[in-house]
Amino acid sequence: MTKYFETKLTRRESLAAMGAMALAATFAGATDTAAKDSFKGIALQLYTLREPAKKDLAGTLKKVKEMGWEYVQWSGMPDLSAQEIRNALDEAGLTAVSAHIGIEGFEQNFDEQVAFW
Repeated sequence: MTKYFETKLTRRESLAAMGAMALAATFAGATDTAAKDSFKGIALQLYTLREPAKKDLAGTLKKVKEMGWEYVQWSGMPDLSAQEIRNALDEAGLTAVSAHIGIEGFEQNFDEQVAFW
């Protein structure tokens, strides 16, 4: 009979490896919980809806929520103040987890650019 697999591990080395795997599996659950707590979920990039949003921002955001989205990236939307953005997101029940903002906006008026967070 031909041997296709031959190990050079001793019994002691095999038991040590299995013990290490069992220990790693025990701690894997703790890190998994921490990761889930910090994960916000997948967000919809609103840039893809920029044309409908120009015509009806409130209606567009409402439809996004009805489709099951909770998180969005604010990008390519109508030029609104931070308070108007915050109000629109709150009314739709959406959370912005990121935004696409040019460096000029940060350089010119940082506080206004991040105020809707």
